[in-house]
Amino acid sequence: MSNTIQPHKPAGVPGAGQFDTMPHTESAVSLAATAEPRRPELEGWPESLPEPEVDFDVQEDGSVNTTVKVGDGEIWVYRGGYDLTANLDLAPKTEDAALDWATTKHRMIQQVISQEMRAAADRVSARVLAQVTGKTTVMTDEQLESHAIALDQARNAAEEQSQLAHASLGARAILADYPTAAYVELDSDEFSNGTFYTEAHIRDTDGNQLGYLDNETPAMGEHLSNLPVDRDAFWTTFGGSHEGQMDRLDLRAAAAWNPGA
Repeated sequence: MSNTIQPHKPAGVPGAGQFDTMPHTESAVSLAATAEPRRPELEGWPESLPEPEVDFDVQEDGSVNTTVKVGDGEIWVYRGGYDLTANLDLAPKTEDAALDWATTKHRMIQQVISQEMRAAADRVSARVLAQVTGKTTVMTDEQLESHAIALDQARNAAEEQSQLAHASLGARAILADYPTAAYVELDSDEFSNGTFYTEAHIRDTDGNQLGYLDNETPAMGEHLSNLPVDRDAFWTTFGGSHEGQMDRLDLRAAAAWNPGA
């Protein structure tokens, strides 16, 4: 008995479904190879469901409510329980997996919010106690140093987010008016109270100038002129080159930024 296997023609070609006498090379492209990998944070979320949108809010009592939006439906996770909207009709196993994922994310959010709230409480505790008791708390040198460090950390974190947000807002405003722009070159001037950006030259990928901004334009006056003229500034992560008095801002990198990015 012969063990020869007759190669089968791929579907979609003439004679498909009939045995062929010559083998054909299979395509090297597969769906698995072209599919975009899931983010690690989606591990455990049912693959049959669309990617969820997660949000949360903090109640007056300090508890956290988490909302996981799934298509037109929602899962709500809160202190002591959860609910699903009536239009979220899921198979039991899918529902269990979605609830497990949502509950895990809710706990993670609670943990981070709790840490942030404790840090904020530590920063303002002396001021709050003085306000409600009328008596100033006398700190030791060690306590005062710890308090100063906590304030510095909070200030630096806020300054970083502020710079990135202003750079992003300025970039988005410029791209709205100049869709083909690639970057801006920022020119600075020295004043009695410091050095500030005063002009922006808008250029495309080939270096052609598309436009010019000064402090009278919102994108420059409200956002870019507020950025510190400093190579170590946080916003320069959107950077580029630095030549003379010119700093370069990559418009698309800046415009794509969002908190948490």
